[in-house]
Amino acid sequence: MIAKTSNKTNLTKVKMIRVKSGGKEKWEILFPLESVFSAGGVTEKRERILSIINDAVESIAGQISKKHPSRSKASKLFLAGKTISNARQKILKDYGIEISNFLDIFAQLLKIDRRNVNYILQLYSSLREEDIDDSIPWTVYRYCVSTKDKKKSREVLNLYKEGKLKSSSDVRRYVKMLNDEHGL
Repeated sequence: MIAKTSNKTNLTKVKMIRVKSGGKEKWEILFPLESVFSAGGVTEKRERILSIINDAVESIAGQISKKHPSRSKASKLFLAGKTISNARQKILKDYGIEISNFLDIFAQLLKIDRRNVNYILQLYSSLREEDIDDSIPWTVYRYCVSTKDKKKSREVLNLYKEGKLKSSSDVRRYVKMLNDEHGL
């Protein structure tokens, strides 16, 4: 199934695909058939959603290193996560639409790996802006946010900042131990 409508919350799930038109590639949104019949303005919604995504990509594109986010400043990655999260929330709130391949779209448009888009979103959702220090390696942040517990993410980051965890390998081992203890 490409997309579906959830009866529980009136949430429409859609998928975005790249299509060639006149020799150019562009993004299109696949709406489920039932939403096309039940709701008007599908074309208008599609244009607005594409605009939200394009605006987000344009604001992020020049700030992060293509293919290698690890070469970008953590503060820029945090702001990128905020921008992506805000775009997703705006589409969900304003249009009641959840894009099933949202991470894939940003990964392709930003030309970075999907996993890194996920880590960037986790960075934003797990830490506060004041927690971010551009001198800390990206791998440390990646391991910190993989705890999936905001308190634990900050705790691990603070242990690194205090010098109790001296390397990204120490952080990785510590996070693995935490996740094993808590079944995460």
